[in-house]
Amino acid sequence: AADELRKVFTEVLLRTDRLVLVLGARQAPFQALGAHKVVAYHLEPLRFIDAARLFLWRVHRPLVVADLSEAAEEATRGLPLIMNVQNRSLVLSQLSNHPLLRQC
Repeated sequence: AADELRKVFTEVLLRTDRLVLVLGARQAPFQALGAHKVVAYHLEPLRFIDAARLFLWRVHRPLVVADLSEAAEEATRGLPLIMNVQNRSLVLSQLSNHPLLRQC
């Protein structure tokens, strides 16, 4: 798969002017793309609280209370999650400790 991707990126770079590709990966998959230089910048992983903020910013569906805790699923039955100034830190804290977010 990496070889196919390398071929596609090399072809795109050869056919276009002033193109910059920005790729994200846990490890740099390429040293060069044809005659084009690849510069790898090491980025530290997001802190869990920052990942939670990013998730809340990018989520495309309304969240429900059960999204934060499996234990709350039975009791809340689709109750919408409403985040406000008073509970913001609590919601971020619970979300940042969610097992799926911690796997990222």
